[in-house]
Amino acid sequence: MTSELGSIQNAKGSWQLYSSSKAALDMLMKGYTVQHEEERHTLLLVVAGWVRTEMGGSDALLSIEESIPLVVDMVEAKRGKPGLRYVDRFNASLPW
Repeated sequence: MTSELGSIQNAKGSWQLYSSSKAALDMLMKGYTVQHEEERHTLLLVVAGWVRTEMGGSDALLSIEESIPLVVDMVEAKRGKPGLRYVDRFNASLPW
């Protein structure tokens, strides 16, 4: 699980530590993919959205029950398609 806040292209300077940790995760996955090109696995960096959790808080837009089925549907749609993708719960590609 990653976050839209991990996108360097869309960075707005908010939540710097959290954003940096997600950008680092995204970069780690990108590096892994390059080093293991021959393996051709499906690799996903998934953004579940702003979810009402302890971290997301009570003002978050989505409940867990709303977010997770969307994530599951997106993962199913990508199953068997090799390569790394940075996508949201609606299966939309996000900028790195």
